[in-house]
Amino acid sequence: MEAAVTVNWIAVIIAGAVRFAIGAAWYAPAVFGKKWQEADDIPGKPTEMPAALVVQAIAGLVMAYILARVIGHYGAENLIAGAFVGFMMWLGFVATISLPTVMFEKRKMSLFSIVAGYQLVCLAVMGAIIAVM
Repeated sequence: MEAAVTVNWIAVIIAGAVRFAIGAAWYAPAVFGKKWQEADDIPGKPTEMPAALVVQAIAGLVMAYILARVIGHYGAENLIAGAFVGFMMWLGFVATISLPTVMFEKRKMSLFSIVAGYQLVCLAVMGAIIAVM
């Protein structure tokens, strides 16, 4: 039987918080916010923002925890290796789910680029943080 993976909870909390901060910047109107709303046909300001932000924060912590376990099993111990594991998780799970969904729902490819691009950046940065801590 394999040895248990130790999870650095401080790294998980920091990585989750960084994901939340990246999202705040990524979806700001001056960056991709307006383009995202246009690509997804979201009129005006989303009305369920407080609930969505709570779910986003919790989801970020869950993602960071799972990524920490994968990084622990993989043995990534430096910035590049951690970012690579994050990239592989994005490629294997986020991109492979998001792209067909956008295509089946006949949505704009710019929506995939914005949403999946955000997840790619988040997973790579989170992986780097978790690996070095």
